[in-house]
Amino acid sequence: MTAAQRKALTAHRRRRRDRGMVRVEVEASETDAPLLREAAAALRGEPGRAREVRALLRAALRPTAPGLLELLACDLPDDAMDEALARPREWPRDTGL
Repeated sequence: MTAAQRKALTAHRRRRRDRGMVRVEVEASETDAPLLREAAAALRGEPGRAREVRALLRAALRPTAPGLLELLACDLPDDAMDEALARPREWPRDTGL
């Protein structure tokens, strides 16, 4: 790479950084690569479309199982919750050696 090429690349990366862009490297299957490229293009493109894509991604990636706070805030009686959270103790364990 020549000095002029390095200077141009440095200037390009500085301009992108000044606009708030960062580089992200992802490993994905060959079949998912086009989808990830489309999602990335939408996220860095038109602001309205980017907001829609962000909302869809967040909704799709939101955990579906309730967290500990949701479990503790439920209306079940305490003894039912204690049974659900209790870990069975099977001592001594048979190791089968």
